[in-house]
Amino acid sequence: MLPCCVVARRANGAESVFDFAGHNQVNRVATRAGALDMNTFVILVMLANGAAPPPPVWNPAARTEVTECDRLASGRYDRDRLAKPVARADIDVPAAIRQCEADLARHPGDGHIHFHLGRLYGYSGDTAKTLWHRQAAAAAGNPNAIFLLGYLGMLSAKDVPARCAANTQMKLAAERGNYSARIAYSAFVLEGRFVDCSDVATREQVAGFVKAARPQVDGFFETLLAEHLASEATRGKP
Repeated sequence: MLPCCVVARRANGAESVFDFAGHNQVNRVATRAGALDMNTFVILVMLANGAAPPPPVWNPAARTEVTECDRLASGRYDRDRLAKPVARADIDVPAAIRQCEADLARHPGDGHIHFHLGRLYGYSGDTAKTLWHRQAAAAAGNPNAIFLLGYLGMLSAKDVPARCAANTQMKLAAERGNYSARIAYSAFVLEGRFVDCSDVATREQVAGFVKAARPQVDGFFETLLAEHLASEATRGKP
């Protein structure tokens, strides 16, 4: 589910605000940090209105400059990160938020920075901004955000349609090379969590996801899990 609204900041400083149905537009002076580029904004509005195509295929190398935000807030499981990962205990959250908001103003719609801000606002307890930035990162095509939103959707799903929507998101992230999705989504499929979904990955696809993830596996337990999933994927049907 999208937050209450989506906001596009224009070059003149004005913002266009839409509710989650994609209407009730109002314009006001810019007061909110975290500008979106117009392509990301349009995708968010279309998502809110149930009419969006899948997010664009993201090129994580489109920006090679390493920002201070990347240095302050990159996470371990983001295999597309531009800087070394930083543990939660080592992050000055308020300072990192200020820096990332400033860097986002210089790089509107940046999928890396929106994802960092989603992490940071989660640490600060601001659930609305956390969701907003994760949605913006996903709309920019960041597969880390696509997977995370799918995973959270699975946890909160109350019915089959919601669970299958989560399946679709996580499968898309796995298809687009996301490490977390390739491992975690494969585990969920083999557990049988999506047996009611028409587009659930096959065992052959799961085996492919796990094989592709193996070069990025880090540590004993991740290696053990990957080996187990690879073995399970070659057995009988879920």
